[in-house]
Amino acid sequence: MNAVQEILDGESIRISPVYENPALLPERAESDWNKPYLNLVLQGVCRQEPLWLLKKIKEIEKILGREEGPTWAPRAIDIDILYWGNRRFETSDLQIPHKSLSERSFVLDPFKDLAPDLKLPHSDQTLHELARQHPGHCPLWMAILNITPDSFSDGGSFLSLSDIDKYLDEIESSVGIIDVGAESTRPNATPLSWRDEWLRLEPVLKHLRRRFGERKIKPQISVDTRHVEVAGRALELGVSIINDVSGAKSEGAYDLLKTSECQYVLTHSLTVPADPKYILSKSLHALNEIKDWMSEKLRSFENYGIKSERIILDPGIGFGKDSLQSLFVLRSIDKLFSLPCRFMVGHSRKSFIDGISSVTPSERDLESLGISLGLAKKGVDILRVHNPLAHIRAFRGFNHLWVEESER
Repeated sequence: MNAVQEILDGESIRISPVYENPALLPERAESDWNKPYLNLVLQGVCRQEPLWLLKKIKEIEKILGREEGPTWAPRAIDIDILYWGNRRFETSDLQIPHKSLSERSFVLDPFKDLAPDLKLPHSDQTLHELARQHPGHCPLWMAILNITPDSFSDGGSFLSLSDIDKYLDEIESSVGIIDVGAESTRPNATPLSWRDEWLRLEPVLKHLRRRFGERKIKPQISVDTRHVEVAGRALELGVSIINDVSGAKSEGAYDLLKTSECQYVLTHSLTVPADPKYILSKSLHALNEIKDWMSEKLRSFENYGIKSERIILDPGIGFGKDSLQSLFVLRSIDKLFSLPCRFMVGHSRKSFIDGISSVTPSERDLESLGISLGLAKKGVDILRVHNPLAHIRAFRGFNHLWVEESER
């Protein structure tokens, strides 16, 4: 936090989500060097020269407790200059673009959240493509916060602000996004009018705004809504992501996106709430149908002046697919990655898991967790989950095995 405030004091900056990554360790490292690092990327304007910024960075590192030590030894803070627009710069002390930028997952993952379409010199791939393909890729964790009495696995768990605060005390320093939902979309759920949904949602969003205040480093807030009226009001309260399970079917959705700067989750669905009677035809290839639908939607967004870098695609597990279709989509989700967007998957505790295990929805965390690890390895960008701390702890162990020599 202190480094973020000092680096570009007074300048306009954008801040990526925070990612936790394993330490890079030489074979003969001391055992106490194996401590995870927290990484983020800043994007902003500096009106001085690169060497001026480098000098300032070294001063900040010293103030914040960095001491000279062996290469790869633990350090309190480590700040690098990665990129400087189209400019190249090379001295004995500084090389821009950073020589290892394209090789380090702990740089690529947060950097791609700010500039997914950026191509580095001598590369025909975007930052997003490089991040997704890297063996050490880390997903961004989206924590589910259902403030509904009737959600399928946790309805009624977060109806009071004190319950919400207790949950946030546990997770907020570990997740990149908190997704707040005020209308259940489970099968047979009772649909809400936008006014009734907002009546539930408004006090929670105001509470979150007070809780996080002016903190520069904090989780992004997403609102899970299909109502454009709710989305517009949520954006006025500082929400940065609209998670629309309806697939932009609301009148005015395109206009709202064009006049805002929010990120938008575009979900493939046939009905909301989900209706098991309405699924993709068995005569169709589900993955191809989803890809064609997403491609057409992206073209319509582009024609409306909405950039694809703001769009997050979600295949809509459980919405218009039966259990086997959902499973097949997850198995082959990387075949959708030719589309120029980040991908999110919301698989946690959903009914397709019945084919794997016959436990109740609230008991499906272990199965959900195993699927999360597989999706992370495939390169999915955002995983929307219940019980995020269990997922993060499991991924921490899983990811320790994927730190490659290329990152050193």
